[in-house]
Amino acid sequence: FFFGRSRRRAGFRETRERRCGMGDGEKCAPARMKPRRALDFMLASERALANPYVRAFVDEKPLLERFLHDPAMAHWARKANLRKEITEAMGALTQIRRCVPMERDGDGDASGDGCVPRDSGEERERDEVGEGLVFVDLCAGRGMLSILMAHFFPAARVLMVDADPKIKLPHLACLPTVEHHLLDVQSAEAFDLVRGAVRDATRACIVVGVHLCGDLSRRAVQLFLETNARALVLCPCCLPRRRRHDVFGFHVVDQARSLKREPHGVWCMALHGLLPWRDRETFAVDARVDDDVEGPFKTFLVARRKKKTSSFRGAAEDGSEGSETVCPRVENHPALDRVGGTPGESRFDRAPFGEGKEKGSFRGVVAGRR
Repeated sequence: FFFGRSRRRAGFRETRERRCGMGDGEKCAPARMKPRRALDFMLASERALANPYVRAFVDEKPLLERFLHDPAMAHWARKANLRKEITEAMGALTQIRRCVPMERDGDGDASGDGCVPRDSGEERERDEVGEGLVFVDLCAGRGMLSILMAHFFPAARVLMVDADPKIKLPHLACLPTVEHHLLDVQSAEAFDLVRGAVRDATRACIVVGVHLCGDLSRRAVQLFLETNARALVLCPCCLPRRRRHDVFGFHVVDQARSLKREPHGVWCMALHGLLPWRDRETFAVDARVDDDVEGPFKTFLVARRKKKTSSFRGAAEDGSEGSETVCPRVENHPALDRVGGTPGESRFDRAPFGEGKEKGSFRGVVAGRR
């Protein structure tokens, strides 16, 4: 029995070596499949590629190759919610592009419909590479949006601001135009950083905040108004914590229940009320819901200062041209003492959100219309 079993084993070994094409004494290691990453699953999914933002990301071949093969991007390729991160960042990038062409902008709204078309190829090239632009990405996290801004605007500076010291950022080594600042958005240092970015930007400084939780969204509006940044792109996240009744947004849940609306929608309307939407000569403010963004929070608030003229409120007293528009401090904004108000107050209904459906897949955010 023992010798018969040995002969059978020898036969199995010879058969395995013959199939593997190996000689005597060599071992045939079983072929292992390469583990599939989240990026591989996304590229193989027809449902994922049906999303226009995912398709635009995939069609950008240099960017996709970097995510596929660059070792510094390996953690991004394995990230479980990669598809959601891509759609959120691409959605924010779409809104940022609406604010970028402002070298010769007219008196149009934030959609850019009133912008004067560019005749110079040099100006068009500056628009494409982002020369003279500075982006401030608040609460950037690992910085998917910062990666996209650095790729699509290679001549622009990108300032990542986040307070989490445990986040690993190996991909910043291959992004020379991206700077990471370990700061609390609520701190005075963050205010000085944004103010310095406005001062250093030869063309425009755009403040961006995607999924800012609670009171951080109000802080983003405050930084936009007080630092005289040219534009703000804000995607609010969860509601503020109900700790003090005099805190901005404390009564949002009660108002939403009384108005029979979604709390997050009412929260976005409250933040929209902080923006100077009534001053249409100086500012262009709107809010849009992007259905192509995957996730529960897909409302973007966009505010932009229009072309600088002496007729604006921020003009110098001596009548000189080209002075920056100066806004009142957020603490003195008339919307702050009315955010609680009465649950039936209709100030949110009077906010000039877009009427009806917008172009593409955007829906206008109107009170009572979702």
